[in-house]
Amino acid sequence: MTFKSFYRLILRNWLILISIPLITGATIFFFARRMDKEYASDTVIYTGIASGVGIKADNSSDYFATTRAFANLLNLINSRETKQEVALRLLASHLMLKEYDPSVLSWKTYTDLKGLISESLKKKLVGATLEETVKNLENYLKSGEQNEIYTILNSDVAGYSLKALSNIYASQLPNSNLLRVDYTSNDAAMCRQTLEILSSVFIRKHTELMEGQNESVMKYFETATSNSYKRLEAAEESFLQFHKTNSLINYSEQASAIAADKQHMLENYNSLEMQYAGAFSALKVVERTLKERGAVTLYNQEIIELRDQLSKLNTQIAEIEIINRSRTNPTATNQLASFKQKADVIENKIKITLDNAYSKIQSAQAVVSKDLLDEWIKNTVLVEELKGQLFVIRRQLKVFGEEYNKVAPLGAELRKIEREKDLAEKEYFSLLNGLSESKLNQRNIEITSQLTVVDPPYTPIKPTKSNLLLLLLFGTFGTFFVVSAYMVGSELLDNSLRNMREAARQTGFPVLGILPILFGKSKRQVLISKRAEDTLTRQLLLKMQQKRNAREPFIIGVLSSLTEEGKSTVISILANQLNAKGIKTLALFPDDHAKQVASGTHTCFYSPIYGLNNRIIFADIIGENHSNYSVVLVEFPAVLESTYPTSLLKYLDLIVLTVRANRSWQETDQAVFEDIMKVTQAPIEVLLNGVLVKNDDTLALTKHKSSKKSNKAKLPQPIIIQPDEVLLPA
Repeated sequence: MTFKSFYRLILRNWLILISIPLITGATIFFFARRMDKEYASDTVIYTGIASGVGIKADNSSDYFATTRAFANLLNLINSRETKQEVALRLLASHLMLKEYDPSVLSWKTYTDLKGLISESLKKKLVGATLEETVKNLENYLKSGEQNEIYTILNSDVAGYSLKALSNIYASQLPNSNLLRVDYTSNDAAMCRQTLEILSSVFIRKHTELMEGQNESVMKYFETATSNSYKRLEAAEESFLQFHKTNSLINYSEQASAIAADKQHMLENYNSLEMQYAGAFSALKVVERTLKERGAVTLYNQEIIELRDQLSKLNTQIAEIEIINRSRTNPTATNQLASFKQKADVIENKIKITLDNAYSKIQSAQAVVSKDLLDEWIKNTVLVEELKGQLFVIRRQLKVFGEEYNKVAPLGAELRKIEREKDLAEKEYFSLLNGLSESKLNQRNIEITSQLTVVDPPYTPIKPTKSNLLLLLLFGTFGTFFVVSAYMVGSELLDNSLRNMREAARQTGFPVLGILPILFGKSKRQVLISKRAEDTLTRQLLLKMQQKRNAREPFIIGVLSSLTEEGKSTVISILANQLNAKGIKTLALFPDDHAKQVASGTHTCFYSPIYGLNNRIIFADIIGENHSNYSVVLVEFPAVLESTYPTSLLKYLDLIVLTVRANRSWQETDQAVFEDIMKVTQAPIEVLLNGVLVKNDDTLALTKHKSSKKSNKAKLPQPIIIQPDEVLLPA
């Protein structure tokens, strides 16, 4: 769409473009002039989300966590449960008023409340305290969906309804831990009181929510820790009973000590056996030497008794030494010294006894050297000593073997008990640590979740600026732009043949002329119609001058794709115009138009079926006197709906394609006239019928020129002339 066409569109519809926005603005002013005044108040709450200090030091700043925390706070404020409790508490505080209090609510709100809740219901709901009244309201609300409280909450009642509380707007102040809550109401006192109640409800719900999240965790850890401690006590008791039953102090050390003592005794036993074998062999050699030299027997009764005594003493000495080798025992030391002293005494007695025995023998065969006797005594003492030690070690080895066999199997069972005790202990300490953390976190939440009102709400004195002017501006200009857009859109989406330019573009045929649609018989309408008919007649006269054979009549075929396109009207107008100018013109109509068209001297009818015969000529249809006419106008039936005389097409000098301006050009229309062009040499030109004055430049110009004379005249009601109803004069 060009600027020129847009300008013409606006110019044609200026009255609509002005009247509709003005009517809209007047309507908005009429219904909005008595709007209630609105009062606004706000409160600021400190949250401490990003910079709050608690027990648990956390210097990290997580942007997303902070954003989510503020989003949770905003959602909590805007939740239905929060607003419902605020509404119930506000309603409860007003129901408990004994008389009107201007610091609590306005007189209008007070009187409206009396109409909402009857006195009988008020007595039933009001309790001794505010909390009791709120509880009564909640119970009554839950009793059914058709009661008064439910109706108030879900209605449009100012102040008490959820819709009224939707004016609560919460937001985070930029770059801070502060939360600002704004509220707008038609009651100044109620505006402040609503924000106060909202702050207390919001802070309490937030605290309960934060503490409740950790409370379940604490209960879990307390129960789990108690059960774990019981399992740990049972494991420790089992561990203690095992040690008591098996007389264990430290199994690892005891087992290691027993194994080490047993190994040491085995090594000592082997060493003593070797020593005993050597000493016993040496003793036998000395005894054999003494016998060879004629010595008396060395084992008389006295010596045997002394040797037995010496053997017992050596056994006792060895036993004391083995038992107390790794520790200091004064008693054992004293006993050991006493036994060694006795052993020395017995050893001296043996020596004295042998000396006395050999001193009485004075034979050459029995001469024994002093050294051999001393050697024998020494070896005898050594053998007895080693024998005593071997006896003690054998007995100790037996005891250690029994002890080892007893202690060794206890290791696996002890490790199982220790493992169970260790697992129970680790579980207990882990749960205990979790319990401590949860308690610390609970305390931290109690400290950090305390929201604080730093800027309490106030009672507004002046109402906010009215939005009436803004509504008027938006309504008026919005309607203007909507209507303009509708007109432009309708113009752009209009595919009809509304003017000469569109008709030529869509059909592909030149436009011969146009006929406007008439609305009444005003002077302006008549002037426009007369101008269009004169223009069409002049165009037709120019076409007649192009015919070479002037003796033959100029035959014009008036065709259309569909019925009621205005063919009869066009023929009637052209016949009247040409006859009025002295050009003898014959109008030829199909025979089915006999009842619609008045017969006369310049009117004739023909049968379209008869015109299908290719052997007939044009003179056979209109008679021999056709040469008396200068112009013959032939109306063809609708080519897409009826049978039309195709044999007449070759006699035509011009085809006038009549088409309504309010219809679009279809592919079937184009196809049928392309086929007609193949059987005739007559040019096809379009006559656009029923054109609106506003859609054509020529008609618009005519309207503009004539409007100066008739601008004060009142436009008549539109009377649309049907195209095929124009009758020729008799």
